[in-house]
Amino acid sequence: MAGDTPTQPAMLGVPSALDGQRRGLVWGAVAGLVGMLAWIVGLAMVPTSAHLSDGDAAVASMVEAAAVRLFIAVQLGGLGAVLLLVLLAGLVVSVPAAALGGLSLRVGLVAGVLTQAIVGTSTVFAAVAAFSAANGGGAALVAWGWTGLFAGFAVSGVPTVVMTAGVVLGAHAARLAPPWVSTLGLLSGLAHILAATTFARTGPFALDGIIGLVTPLTTVLWIVALSIVLLVRANRPS
Repeated sequence: MAGDTPTQPAMLGVPSALDGQRRGLVWGAVAGLVGMLAWIVGLAMVPTSAHLSDGDAAVASMVEAAAVRLFIAVQLGGLGAVLLLVLLAGLVVSVPAAALGGLSLRVGLVAGVLTQAIVGTSTVFAAVAAFSAANGGGAALVAWGWTGLFAGFAVSGVPTVVMTAGVVLGAHAARLAPPWVSTLGLLSGLAHILAATTFARTGPFALDGIIGLVTPLTTVLWIVALSIVLLVRANRPS
């Protein structure tokens, strides 16, 4: 970005700093891979046989049948969120604030914290829905919790776009990611712009429609690609 100085981490010339950069990249990349695996498994456990438009009773019946799976999915979602932040922190540690891309990565980290706070809040709604369904709670309460889950995902789309843009620009400027990885990040950002508009009652733009369900997978694909590239570069001889 404009205020950055063109000092690349790979050219620091200080062994201790270079070792710290590599450790940050390795730990961040490993956390990113494990976190995305947790998200993949967690997303696969979320039931989709009924939609909010089908009515409270249908949603409550679906959630009750999948209550145990949902509790596990909530835990996996939280784990993935924390590990994603570890990846972002690893990038920040590896690129000084005054270096090229440093400011962008720090913007991405701040936006990432906000994003995961919103997502974490939405998973609390999912836990309320699952607990209520498993313990004979009313269908309206279960549906309310289920609505809160997907509403949180939609609201998180805006800070996710900022997070994605910051990390894409920062990693590209710091020469930590090739153009094809940056392209995956940009596509994920565009997908989250669409996801932020999913407030329709029915159809693909419904809260629990296909757009909202598929969009997190674009982040998973981008983060997996970025993490693999970071691991390769961190272990490349200087």
